[in-house]
Formats: sequence, structure tokens, C-alpha cells
Amino acid sequence: MLSEIIAAGYFVSTTPSLAYSPQSRQAIAQAPIERLLIETDSPVFYQENDGMGFQATPKDVFRTLKAYAQLKNFHESEVLEIVNHNAKNFFGI
Repeated sequence: MLSEIIAAGYFVSTTPSLAYSPQSRQAIAQAPIERLLIETDSPVFYQENDGMGFQATPKDVFRTLKAYAQLKNFHESEVLEIVNHNAKNFFGI
């Protein structure tokens, strides 16, 4: 389904769950960075695999950024630049 979404020209968004969710990691590993948006989905409580969790706030977008950079082996500043460009494109700014 992800390939159809990308082919149709849509963006894919991910949350801090990318740091611990196998399903999120699998999907986002296949998503091209040129179609990626990141978010926190806050306010929401994230229950991590280790049994711990946290209440997301807007600053947790950096957790998502870091998780994506690690997953795709990019430098965080490069991911930041690209997802900012994507967001501006998406929102027409």
C-alpha cells in the first residue's frame, strides 16, 4: 500500500513511535525522504517496548527526527533540512 501512496504523490508522516515500533520502522524504512513529514501526534501517550512511556509534546518532533536519521543512516541536520522543505511544499509556504 505504501508504494501506491507514494506513487499517487502523497506524503508519509511518522511520529516518535518510529523509535520503537517495528511496524513504523518497516513502513518508514521504505518511504523516500522526499515524501516524508515528521510529527509528534501530541498530546498522546507513547508506550514504548521497554514498558516505559512518555507524554508527547511538540518538542518530541526531535525524537522522530533522530529516529529517522538513525534508521536511514542520515545526519540529523540533513533530515531536518529535507523535512522542512517537504513541510513547506506540503503546506504551500
